[in-house]
Amino acid sequence: MTIRRPISPTLPDPTIDRVVREHARVLNEVLDLPAAAMRVIAGVVLPDATDVAVAHRLGRPPRWHAASSARPGTGLTGGAVLEVRAAGVDPATHLVLRAVGFGATITVDVAVL
Repeated sequence: MTIRRPISPTLPDPTIDRVVREHARVLNEVLDLPAAAMRVIAGVVLPDATDVAVAHRLGRPPRWHAASSARPGTGLTGGAVLEVRAAGVDPATHLVLRAVGFGATITVDVAVL
């Protein structure tokens, strides 16, 4: 989902126009926050100890990323999801992740910013 900036037309009533413009100003401030660019990639399957390239569609390398805990049903708790700097993978298009220490394939959601 892409968030678009609000349209702010000039209205005939000055009071209503002022209210609309103030709302547009506040919405623009919120849209300028870094978190407005966050994307959540749901259902990323990570086999244990295997590099997986995940397309993030940011158009630039992510400034931050986080993986959720393993989804319920795997019965696994001890492990970590690591970012791997893989040769030949463009960080502006993909994030390479590796699950280690789980001993099985896990499914996570990944947030990128």
